[in-house]
Amino acid sequence: MPDLGSAQARALWVGVVFFVGMSAYTLFAVPYAAMPAEMSDDPHERTVIMS
Repeated sequence: MPDLGSAQARALWVGVVFFVGMSAYTLFAVPYAAMPAEMSDDPHERTVIMS
């Protein structure tokens, strides 16, 4: 973490880093969770694909 003077600047830094991290995770997780629905109409087969 960079040397920031005030507590507000540190809180802003943590918020920005958290936002970037969660955005990166979302870019992976949403397509990963949606992929089985596109691959099969059978609920049992979707369970097998995800396991």
